[in-house]
Amino acid sequence: MNVLRAPSIARSSGGRAPSLFAGKTGYRWAVASLWGVLLLVAPRPSAAAPGDLDPTFNGTGKIVTEFGAYEDKGWALAVQPDGRIVVAGFSSLGGVLMRYCGDGSLDTTFNGSGKVTNSVAAYYAVALQADGKIVTAGGVVSNKFLVARYTTNGVLDSSFGSGGMVATLVGTSNDTAQAVAVQADGRIVAAGYVYTPANNRYDFGLARYTTNGVLDTTFSSDGKLTTSFGTDDDQCCAVAIQSNGRILAAGYAMMSNGYHFALARVLTNGTLDTTFSGDGKLTTDFGGPANWAYGQSVAVQSDQKILVAGYVGTSTNDHFALVRLSTNGVLDTTFNGTGKVITPVGAGNSHGRSIAIQPDGKILVAGDADDAVFGLGFALARYTTNGVLDTTFNGSGKVTTSFASVNAYGQSAALQPDGKIVVAGYVTDYGTWYQSDIAMARYDSGDPEIAVEQPAGTNLVDGASTVAFGASLTWATSSREFTIKNTGFGSTLTGMGITFDGTNAADFHLFTLQATAVGGPNGSTTFTVRFATATAGSKSAALHITSNDADENPFDINLTGRGLAPDADEDGDGVTNEAEVNMASLGFDPLVDSTDLRTLIHDNRLGMDLYRDSDMQTLALGCPQMERDRGTGHFHLTIGIDRSQDLRTWNPLTGFSPTYDEPSGMIDIDITPDGSNPQFFKVIGKKP
Repeated sequence: MNVLRAPSIARSSGGRAPSLFAGKTGYRWAVASLWGVLLLVAPRPSAAAPGDLDPTFNGTGKIVTEFGAYEDKGWALAVQPDGRIVVAGFSSLGGVLMRYCGDGSLDTTFNGSGKVTNSVAAYYAVALQADGKIVTAGGVVSNKFLVARYTTNGVLDSSFGSGGMVATLVGTSNDTAQAVAVQADGRIVAAGYVYTPANNRYDFGLARYTTNGVLDTTFSSDGKLTTSFGTDDDQCCAVAIQSNGRILAAGYAMMSNGYHFALARVLTNGTLDTTFSGDGKLTTDFGGPANWAYGQSVAVQSDQKILVAGYVGTSTNDHFALVRLSTNGVLDTTFNGTGKVITPVGAGNSHGRSIAIQPDGKILVAGDADDAVFGLGFALARYTTNGVLDTTFNGSGKVTTSFASVNAYGQSAALQPDGKIVVAGYVTDYGTWYQSDIAMARYDSGDPEIAVEQPAGTNLVDGASTVAFGASLTWATSSREFTIKNTGFGSTLTGMGITFDGTNAADFHLFTLQATAVGGPNGSTTFTVRFATATAGSKSAALHITSNDADENPFDINLTGRGLAPDADEDGDGVTNEAEVNMASLGFDPLVDSTDLRTLIHDNRLGMDLYRDSDMQTLALGCPQMERDRGTGHFHLTIGIDRSQDLRTWNPLTGFSPTYDEPSGMIDIDITPDGSNPQFFKVIGKKP
C-alpha cells in the first residue's frame, strides 16, 4: 500500500522541510535502650541518576522492534495504568499498534503477538479510554480523518463506528488526523490538518465523536470544525482537554514573518472560545532569528496553565522551544521571565516533539538531537516549574541517547505510574529513510515513589485505605506492622515522618520507625503502630506519612479500632468481654453472641475432656500485668484465681497457697479439690 504521511508544506530559514508530527501528547549499627530501635544500614549498589537509561527495560534501557519488511515508525505513545506501553505508528503494512510489557517484551496477550496492523490506515496518535480500550487516529487512503478503537486484547472494537473504525472528511480533501484525546465523558476528539482547495492551503481541523463512533452533532452542529490563523498554511499537530472540557488544538501557522506556534481553544459546543486571547486563537513567535517556530505538542498543568512545545529554526540550527500561557492565553512571565524558552540540545539540530508533565510539576520535552559521534539520537530536556533547566536531571537538564550506527527520531513521551520516562520513535539506517524500525527508550526520572503495605504484600491506597486494629480490652494493646517501600528508580525516599490526627488520635501510637530514608528501587523499612484506649467504643484516626514523594506527600491512611470494657458484655451472651478475650482459643468472641458455645462447653465438659480426675481444670489464662510501686520503684506481679460453674459468674477463689520454685523461676499455685461441683478456673491480674 502507499503509506500515508503528513505532507511537507513549510520550510525553515535553514532551507529544510520540517516533518509534521502527530500530537504526543561498610555496616553501621546502633542499639538503644529498652524503648530504642535497632537500625541496620547496609551499603547498596550505586543508584542510577535521574536521566539514566533504565537497565530493567530490555537489559539496556532501549529496544528496537521490526514490524514489516522495511518502513516501520513509532509515532505516538501511551502508558496504561498497569504499566504496559502502547505504541502507535505505521509501516509498509499500514497502521501499526503494539503493546509492550513493563520489561520491554512484546505483550502476547495483545492479539497473540503484541502487534496489530491495519492495512488501510496510518496511525499518528493514540489515547486510552477509562475502560482500557485503545483509541488511535491518523489517515486512510481516501484522505480522511481516521479514528479506530481496539479492545484491551488488541481486536478492533465492533461497537465503534463501522467494524471498529470511522473515517471522516472534515475539510474537502487531504485530511489527516494527527492527534486524539478522550474527554471525561468518553467522547473522542480528533485533530489534524484539512485542505481547503478554494484557498489552496491547509487549516486546523477537529472532529468529535460519540462513544460509539458517530459524529457528535452537539459539536459545531455537525461534529466538525475548521479554523485558520492567517492567509497561508496552518498545521494542527496536538490536542488536549482542559478540566472544564474546553479543547486545546496546537500546531503552527504561517504568518507574515514565518511560521509561529499556533493554539486555538474551543468550547464544548464546538465554537471558538473568545475568552482566550480575544478570539479563541493565538500565535507566538520567538523573535530575532527564531522566526520559524513549529508547535508540536500541548499539555495542561494541574493549575490549568497551558504548555506548548516544539522547535524553532534559527540562522544556524534548530532548537527545542517551549512556551507557557495563562488560562486566558497570555504569556506567563513567571516562566523563564518571558513565558518562552529556547534550548539547544546536542551538538547541532534538535527538535522538540512531545511534552509530558511530572506529578511534581517538572516539565519534560522529548524529541531528537544531533550527536557529534552517532548522528541523530533521542533527546530529553527537563525543566523546573519556572522554566529553567533542571540540573538534577543528568547534571545539565538534558540527555541524548544514541542507537549506535543509526539515526534515531524521538516522537512521543509518556510517564509510567512509577515515574519512569518512556520515549518512542524510530531508527533509520544512515542515508536510507525508508529502512526504519520502531524504537523505544526508558529513563529513570530520579523521583522517589512511596508505596505502603499492610500487611506485607498488600498495597494501601493513599487517602483511601483503612487499616483495622479490631477490638481489644481497654488498656490492652493491638499492633500492626506497616512496610514502606521506595519503588522509584534511583532517588532516595527521604524526610519520612509519621503523625496522627483525627477524633481518637491519642489512642494510636507510633512504636518504631526503623529508618527515615529508603533507597530505590524497592528499598524498604517498617514501622509499628499500637492501638491502646482507655475507654470503650469505636475509635478512628488518620495516619500521615510525610516524605519527598512529589504526589503522595503526605501518604494518608485511615485507622480504626474498638475498645472493650473488661467487665462489660458487649454481645449480651452472659460472658464478660474479658472472659471471652481470654477464651478466644475456644472460639469465644466478645462481639459475637457465644451463648450456644458456652452451653455446649458446659453441657459436654466431661466428653470434651475439660476436667482432670479432680474434676477441675484451668480453662484459660489471662495476662497479669506488673505494677510499679512509685514509692519504692519496685515492680509487683499481682495475680489471683477466679472460678465459675457456668462461665457466667466468676468469684475469687480463696484458700490456696502459691509457692515460688527458685530453680525454674516459676510460681506454683496448688489448688486442692474441695468436693464441690465442677469448676472453671482462670488466672487474673491486678491492673496498674
